[in-house]
Amino acid sequence: MVSLALMILGAPAWTWAQPSTPPTPAPAPGAAPAEDPGVQAEYDKAFSALVAVDYDAAIAGMNRVAQSARLATTRATASELARLGGELKAKTSAGGPATKTSVVTERERQEDLTAGRTTFISTTTIASLYAGVVLIDLLDQGDDFRASVGIITGATALGFLGSFYGSRDKTITQGMADTYSLGLGLGLGNALLLASPLGMDTSEKFQSFALGGVVAGGVASMLLADNLRPSRAQASVVGTTSTLGIATVGLGLGIVQPNNIDADTVLTLVAVGLDAGAGVGIYLSKGMTWSLSRARRVSLGTFLGALGGWAIGALSTGASFDSSGNRDTRIWATSTLLGIWGGFALTAHLTRNMAPDKSHMVAHEPQRMVLPTMIAGRAPGFAVAGSF
Repeated sequence: MVSLALMILGAPAWTWAQPSTPPTPAPAPGAAPAEDPGVQAEYDKAFSALVAVDYDAAIAGMNRVAQSARLATTRATASELARLGGELKAKTSAGGPATKTSVVTERERQEDLTAGRTTFISTTTIASLYAGVVLIDLLDQGDDFRASVGIITGATALGFLGSFYGSRDKTITQGMADTYSLGLGLGLGNALLLASPLGMDTSEKFQSFALGGVVAGGVASMLLADNLRPSRAQASVVGTTSTLGIATVGLGLGIVQPNNIDADTVLTLVAVGLDAGAGVGIYLSKGMTWSLSRARRVSLGTFLGALGGWAIGALSTGASFDSSGNRDTRIWATSTLLGIWGGFALTAHLTRNMAPDKSHMVAHEPQRMVLPTMIAGRAPGFAVAGSF
């Protein structure tokens, strides 16, 4: 009886000694083992730091996970993410972009669509001022000071207000604005060169023809720019080749020295060279990815080549020409022509490794992102997606 009583009295104590929490059930057959909760929390914290571009915290956290995780998949994933964080940190320290978000790209794209509006307005305003000068000549108001001031001011104001309000909500990139400015210049150049051959022998006719050339060049270039959407570098290249066209014809005449050629024929040939150079530039610039810096370097190289070629010719002949001057003129013209084209070709070759234009970099820049994922539904992992 005593023994039975002791057993009954001891039963509660014996029952209270049992574990208060049930043991962790064994994983079901075929299911992946679970990671330690503390390690998983450390992994999530480090991954959030990586997304937040806190590379030091991400690398340190992933290294701790790689050392303390009990699953091989977690250790491997953490090691790779730590390595990725190190690469991104090194790239950022070197000055390269670690990431490029779509928000920034879209903002830049929207800004580029209207970046040339100010240039367009400024160029149109200056052209309108010239139109006022032409109107003074046409209306024969040269002796009336007040009327002349009113005409110039009114024409300039009309050009400014018309271009300002007319360009609102319009797509005018910097390349389009540069093309427009170049078109105005080419139109004026053609008009000045062709005015005499076409018989514009009075001041009124000459001024009207020049203004018509400016308007025609501006309208044609803006229509072309709206269809092609050129970059600033492409517009610069067309300007350079236009200069090459004029130089080629002018220097070529100096080399050939044809007999019995009058001034009007020379002016017509130079105008043809100007337009041919512009056409060659438009053809060469199709699909061109040059940056504006490269295009300007090529323009500078073209000028320096012309200067160097002329210097060589001048040094080879000396200051005094021969009796007729024909031989020395040919030497000067030949060396200058070779120098200007050589400078253009050499600079274009030497700058071939320069970065392309920003628009092409944005369009073709690889976009990459790191995405969290789970392996077999339980083990943490990551995936890298994008273009490479």
